[in-house]
Amino acid sequence: IHTYLLSTSSPEGISELELNFTEEGCAALTSAFNSNPSNLIELDLSGNKLGNTGIENICLLLKNPQCKLEKLKLCGCGLKEESCSALATVLRSNSSLKELDMSNNNLQNSGAKKLQKGLEDKNSLASALRSNPSHLIELDLTGNDPGQSGVKQLNDLLQDPNYSLKTLK
Repeated sequence: IHTYLLSTSSPEGISELELNFTEEGCAALTSAFNSNPSNLIELDLSGNKLGNTGIENICLLLKNPQCKLEKLKLCGCGLKEESCSALATVLRSNSSLKELDMSNNNLQNSGAKKLQKGLEDKNSLASALRSNPSHLIELDLTGNDPGQSGVKQLNDLLQDPNYSLKTLK
C-alpha cells in the first residue's frame, strides 16, 4: 500500500480507496498519505477490525492539514467507546470531513458521550453539532444507541435550515 501510494503522483491522485486490513495497515496508510498528500476524498474501512491503534493512526491522517478526506466509513469496525475520543477531536479540527459512517459498532451511550465531549464539551452531541452548523452533513449511528432524548435532539437539527446536517441514520 505504502509503495503504491507513494508512486501515485498524478494531479488527480486517488479519489476513493477501499481497503481490507487491521491496525498495522492503518499505520502504513497514515505514513504513506502523510509523506505524499493526495486527493483522497473517500476512505472506506468498513468491516476491518481497526482497534484503538488503527483509529489513532487514521486520526493522525485526518489531522494533517493537507488531508482533504470528505467521507469516512467505519461501519462494523468493532469500534467501542475508547475509539470515540480520538474521532471526536478530529471532528472538531478537520473541516473537510463531511460524512462519517460509524454504523454497526458498539459505541453505546458512553461512546456517544465521548464524541459529544470531544466535539465541544457541551451537554449533548446535538449541542456540539449546533456549535458548528456548517461542518458535518451526514452522521450514521446505526446500531448504536444515543438514547431517546439524543435521537430527538439530533432529529431537531435535521429540521432546522440553519444547520448542514441533512442525513441522520
